Amino acid sequence: MGSRTFILLAAFLSFFFAAPARSQGWSPSFSAHPNTPAAFMAVDMGRQRAFVVRNKDGELKKMRDMSCTTGMRGGGKLLEGDRKTPEGVYFLEGKATGGFDFDSFGNTAFPLNYPNPVDRIQGKT
Repeated sequence: MGSRTFILLAAFLSFFFAAPARSQGWSPSFSAHPNTPAAFMAVDMGRQRAFVVRNKDGELKKMRDMSCTTGMRGGGKLLEGDRKTPEGVYFLEGKATGGFDFDSFGNTAFPLNYPNPVDRIQGKT
């Protein structure tokens, strides 16, 4: 699978994974949409977990669950260099494996297509 096949769905994070439960018994979930890609990546910034999810015939299955590190100042990125993580739908633009502070960031990063067209309309850089 190419890197374009994976989509970072941080919107799932803010809406489905990290939204505070408003009542007892609420549990996070998400479901396939007719345009959901065959495979994508979703990130739960609150728990610092990344998931590879596969969509097969409209049924979503978590294929991999791994730890991850997101922005040093949380989500809601507005400006390049603000050390925050963007929230929304993004495409991976590659894989970077060097030049990181291993203790803070690990040994691999996945650069995103931030700012995407929606971000630009909203004045994010």
